[in-house]
Amino acid sequence: MIINKLRKMILLITILAIPILFMPIGSLVYSETSDNYDGEQEKPEISNIENYLRIEQESEPKFFFENDRLEGTVKELMKVTFFSDTDVFEVRVILPKEANMLEEELSAGVDAKHGEKPYEWIIQTKCAQNTFVIALEFELTGSYELFVNDVKTTLEIVEQEVEDETINDKDKSDFSLESYKEEEFLDFDDDLVANEGLDNEIERNISEQSDTENKFNTIVHIDNFLEYFGLTGQSYLDGDLVVMTTNGRDQTGGFYLKNKINSNYPFRLEGKVFLGVNNNSADGMGFGFHRDEAGAIGLPASGFGMAGLRDIFGFKLDTYYNRTNFPPYRPDPISSGAFGSFVYMDNEWFTSYMGDNAPARSINRPSNVYTDISISLSENSILRVDYEGKVWEKELPENLSNNDLSFLVSSSTGSVTAWQQFHFESFSYSRNYSEVIIKFVDQDGLEILQSENLTGLVGDNYQTAYREISGYTLSEIPENSSGLFTEETQIVKYVYEKNHFDSVLPLDPLSPDKEVQPDRPAPLPEDQGPLSFDFISSFSFGSQVISVNDQTYYALPQRLLNEDGTVNETEERPNYVQISDRRPVSERNGWQLSVTQNGQFSNQNGHELIGSEIQLFNQELVTAQGGTMPELQEKPVQRILPNTKKVLLQADKESGTGTWIYRFGDQNTADKSVGLYVPKGTNPEATSYSTKLTWELSSVPDN
Repeated sequence: MIINKLRKMILLITILAIPILFMPIGSLVYSETSDNYDGEQEKPEISNIENYLRIEQESEPKFFFENDRLEGTVKELMKVTFFSDTDVFEVRVILPKEANMLEEELSAGVDAKHGEKPYEWIIQTKCAQNTFVIALEFELTGSYELFVNDVKTTLEIVEQEVEDETINDKDKSDFSLESYKEEEFLDFDDDLVANEGLDNEIERNISEQSDTENKFNTIVHIDNFLEYFGLTGQSYLDGDLVVMTTNGRDQTGGFYLKNKINSNYPFRLEGKVFLGVNNNSADGMGFGFHRDEAGAIGLPASGFGMAGLRDIFGFKLDTYYNRTNFPPYRPDPISSGAFGSFVYMDNEWFTSYMGDNAPARSINRPSNVYTDISISLSENSILRVDYEGKVWEKELPENLSNNDLSFLVSSSTGSVTAWQQFHFESFSYSRNYSEVIIKFVDQDGLEILQSENLTGLVGDNYQTAYREISGYTLSEIPENSSGLFTEETQIVKYVYEKNHFDSVLPLDPLSPDKEVQPDRPAPLPEDQGPLSFDFISSFSFGSQVISVNDQTYYALPQRLLNEDGTVNETEERPNYVQISDRRPVSERNGWQLSVTQNGQFSNQNGHELIGSEIQLFNQELVTAQGGTMPELQEKPVQRILPNTKKVLLQADKESGTGTWIYRFGDQNTADKSVGLYVPKGTNPEATSYSTKLTWELSSVPDN
């Protein structure tokens, strides 16, 4: 159970001074308040006096590795050990994307499951522990980073040591071919590249398309196409076709992903392209990444709707030769027929990539047919295009790596026209997770309730809700209380206005239906809310004789003031505490009154009245409003021991409502009901002694 506590701290300083044989116990008493919370705040019952609350939070566990750099071998089991400074049941680990978690190698009683974030694993144990061991395996060499919370270690993965390095060409070739799926198309002639510096030795530049289906968290089909994609230019949907240009001049049309895609996450676009009804169709179709806003369109015609976009990189199926050599267009690299090539902006030039590792290659001219195409991005940011049995592969440029990118498919025409369409089959990708932070603030912008977090995939809907907060009224519902998760973290603020309650004036402890003006009231914070201290007596012990025996000194009764502000010396009242609970039934679950003596009575020299204690006699509860009485916790006397919290009163949901007076004595016993017991042998010095009392009024929340 979490209890939000409203604390009123009264510092009671009792000054003891003795001239020769007398020890006057004066009462210079004043109050202070502390800005503290006790416990984690779920729903502040007395939130309008947050300056008087206290939180005690447990520190987070700290994790660490034995070394900040570990070494392992490719394709061999690698055990990674890390530690916590305290026993825990659960820890979150972020693995490198190249690492495989070997769950079967975990110790008994330890389980691992996928987290919500990419490459996140949650390690759970049946018994709390401070040492964890996980087993990993890597397929590739390299330097990788592993995180446990915010702590990082570097994993250096090296090649296996091979005793016999003589592997013949046939073995190499057989191994490579066996690793490919039968349905993949391979173009060996075009992929044979001569590597300078290696004695013109021939190397096969063939990469296997990794199976990443299980890493996709979003799959788009034509029935939910418009939830994820927008249309540009002249394009429109016709069944499962995206009609991109309509046989008109200077058109640009296509579709774009509404949410940006992370270059470290894989994706795959499957479909068929229709580039025109005859070989005199232009200009073709492009697929690209860029860093402009989603939905941005580049230049038409030979620009394919991509030229000019910020940091554009993509692939085009070009059906019409362009010989222009004027910015932003360079001449096409192949002058006869259609071709496919990667494209990018080289400063101001829209350029076809012609590197030996992925040069432009000829494709069939438009001939009134739909042709299968697959565009995919691997986890290592390799863009792959499969078209007409040919494969193009190229790593994304460095300026696009580790970035959130816009993605588009675009067609264009110039002076030559074409019907150009894309038959959409599927788009599989992993969207980023994003966060919405919900804050509950007052009109000064200060938080009055612990914020809440919503996590979801970018593009998904979110819906927030306000909270009922005791002592506050909602004054403003934010415009973004519902919406879509975006790439950036969003903050939703619910604004509240503090409810103001008039203070309850002190009442006569002997006639609780009458208002009075007590002498020396302890200062209390203003605007406490519906659960409040109305008055607390300041104990005054007066002058007393020093005794060598056990002795109890009694506090003077409470005095009242006359109308002119002078002290009424003829009327005495018992010392008392007055409490009011004006909360509505829906928010009322009881309250508790307690007091703590913060240390023993001591003087300026450090001498303490060892064994002394404050004693409360003749405890009574009175009210003029009726209702069920709170419960006294100890009878007939409450003993206040140093550094020990003492619960005095307890009210449940049905009791303690309205205004209650907790008094010590009546008209006959007012001067014998608050005692300071000093045992013999204490040997008080002729000086002043003091201590502090903390009065605490705690609202009890619903279970």
